Amino acid sequence: MRLRSVLPMAAMALLIMLAGTEALAQPDKVGPQAVWKLPRDLYGHFAACGDRLDCLLGVMKQGKASPEAMAFTRRMKDNCYLEEFKKMGTVDLAHVFFPGRANTNWAYFLVNGSPWQVSTEDIDKIDITKDPLYVSLSKRYKQIGCWPPAIFKGMQSLPDGGQRFVFAYTLIDGPHAGKRVGSAVAAFDFNRAGTFLGAKLVRLTEEIPQ
Repeated sequence: MRLRSVLPMAAMALLIMLAGTEALAQPDKVGPQAVWKLPRDLYGHFAACGDRLDCLLGVMKQGKASPEAMAFTRRMKDNCYLEEFKKMGTVDLAHVFFPGRANTNWAYFLVNGSPWQVSTEDIDKIDITKDPLYVSLSKRYKQIGCWPPAIFKGMQSLPDGGQRFVFAYTLIDGPHAGKRVGSAVAAFDFNRAGTFLGAKLVRLTEEIPQ
């Protein structure tokens, strides 16, 4: 009789342990509950925290941030918070604000896929030299380069049921403060399961992104 009572308890303990492991492997999805608005009077305090997580979360708690908002910042491990969220399908669009930055204070992230977030600022593999227009542009603008922030242009459904997120980047001659000379349109593709397939150049144009 004692053996019978022990076995169900052991099985239950195993199930609890496995459930806990799964929860760690698959964190909660990002959603609108994670959106937070930084109070104006706390702006300087948040920016001054740098990447010190305990400081950031302390300011967020003072600013009445939800547990989901604090969890998002904790997972990002940066001086930032989720300012806007847009449900797009399996993979969603997150507008993230960085109060401590000197130049661009915001960036788009693609969330809830695999990996859990993809930054639209990671554009090193987007090769603008492959576009036919690059030859003409590079002759006129010797230091032409592609710069974030990304401007969201829309989402398209892929034939396999995946998602394509289209963004425009500014082409600048020289450093970040240089002359704007056009735009690079790029696509971030995900398969049906939400796995990131990579980012690639769609085209170059001489239109300044809006």
